[in-house]
Amino acid sequence: MIIALLSHAVGFIFLARFLPPTPPSRDASYVASFYHENTTGIMVTCVLVTFVGPLIIPFFGVISVQLKRIQRNNSSLAYTQLMSGAIGASMFALSAMLWAAAAFRPDRTAQEILLLSDMGWIFFMMPGPFAITQLGAIGLGILMDRSHDPIYPRWLGYQNLGTALLLVPTACVAMFRTGPFAWNGLIAFWVPAALFHIWFISMLVFTFKAIRKPHAAVLEPES
Repeated sequence: MIIALLSHAVGFIFLARFLPPTPPSRDASYVASFYHENTTGIMVTCVLVTFVGPLIIPFFGVISVQLKRIQRNNSSLAYTQLMSGAIGASMFALSAMLWAAAAFRPDRTAQEILLLSDMGWIFFMMPGPFAITQLGAIGLGILMDRSHDPIYPRWLGYQNLGTALLLVPTACVAMFRTGPFAWNGLIAFWVPAALFHIWFISMLVFTFKAIRKPHAAVLEPES
């Protein structure tokens, strides 16, 4: 999972140069020029994302197993988390395919490249509600654990819910071309991006700890 995260970072920053994101306020000639100058890096990054991105889905599966341990006879939150995470990962891969299409034929018109690039960023950002649903399910599941030795620490449940709340602006990027709510803005992109990485590392660490906890530890109710 760490390798997947690092691969995405290297690809986005150094190969495709997608960080910072291409401003949505830029015109077609600027965007086309960006893709012409970074064709190889963009293509390599997009291939990398489509291969490495799906590796996060098994991690979501492990989280669902832990949620099922908490819910026992009710697996609704576990399945909600897994399905939302899988759909979000699929949208992430689809955005990479659209960027690859934009870079695939340099002889396309600037307007066509702009269209594919815009679609890529919109598919990358607007599926935020799937992540919100996923984190909401995780947060509620963690807070439902009333055992003496909970699988996840209680504060992690609040972190999931708080992060979910702060991801809401990602769904609104199609309404703004400039400012903090645009897809390169502080509130819609940079804050959610930072929070996602903090969330990912937190969940990775405590999920590995949860795996090692004996099942009996969650069966003893509080007095």
